[in-house]
Order: sequence, then structure tokens, then C-alpha cells
Amino acid sequence: MKKLILFITAVFICLSVKAQQLPELETFTLKNGLKIYFLKYGKIEAITVFVVVNSGKKNETPGQQGYNGLVANLVFAG
Repeated sequence: MKKLILFITAVFICLSVKAQQLPELETFTLKNGLKIYFLKYGKIEAITVFVVVNSGKKNETPGQQGYNGLVANLVFAG
């Protein structure tokens, strides 16, 4: 009986919850290949910057050796 009540309660909760709408994502690429993503968040006038570097031996090409150590040092530095 407790399982049935719990199940019915869960169904009502799932039916009453509305989906969250995601903001529009703007994407473009600079001439040097850097991808830029803009995601508006309400009317807040703020900016957050993330830099993603594919590093590691798997992603290194000739001429790019050493990026892995650079990224590791930056991660540890905070």
C-alpha cells in the first residue's frame, strides 16, 4: 500500500513539473579557428570566460608538444 501511495505521489509530481526553457545559444568562429559561444542569462550584465584546451598525448600533434605540461601547471595554479 505504501508503494502505491508513493508511486501515485511521484506521478503527480512528475506531471505538475514544467520543463525549463533553455536560453538561445549564439555560436561563431573567429578567423583563427577559435569558437565563441554566447549564452544570455536574463538581464544580468556579467561575463564568464572559459578556455578549453584539448591537451594530452592523444591530442598533441607535431609542433604542439608541451601543451600538456602548460595546462597542468595552469590547473594547479588555479
